[in-house]
Amino acid sequence: MLLTHTTVSPFRTVRRCTPVFSIFSMVLIGLLMSTNSMAQTEADVWGKIKNGAKLVCKPDEPNFCLNVHVSCAGKTNYQAFAFGLKTTSNKGSLSVTKEFDQFSELYASANVEWAADNSYILISPANGKGYIKMFQNGKYVFRYYPPNQEGIMSLGVCE
Repeated sequence: MLLTHTTVSPFRTVRRCTPVFSIFSMVLIGLLMSTNSMAQTEADVWGKIKNGAKLVCKPDEPNFCLNVHVSCAGKTNYQAFAFGLKTTSNKGSLSVTKEFDQFSELYASANVEWAADNSYILISPANGKGYIKMFQNGKYVFRYYPPNQEGIMSLGVCE
């Protein structure tokens, strides 16, 4: 009788664990697929920018901010805007709607610097202050210095 109880008990335990194990497996597979999808998206963005394709970049907030580390600190009256970004190995350009043409002029022949570890690129105006720093995942920081003012920032994503 004791032997029968021992033989049955492990099967009951396995039966109880099977749904939990199954759910755990499904979650793990989902996470792996999600990670693979994110890595593929990053590779797509990085591949496009390296091959000179035009990316479309959109801001997260409607206006530039005085500072952005955790969230927008000091919303400004300067409207953030979507822009097209195209680079070569050492030059870049911005395309914007007519309303923001000054930025196309500012970034007409922008300098492009690639990070040594390939984690980001830095696009800066040839004749002016500021920069656009874009990371491998397509996220960017746009730092702009309006005339006679402190710098302002906008965050967003390029695809």
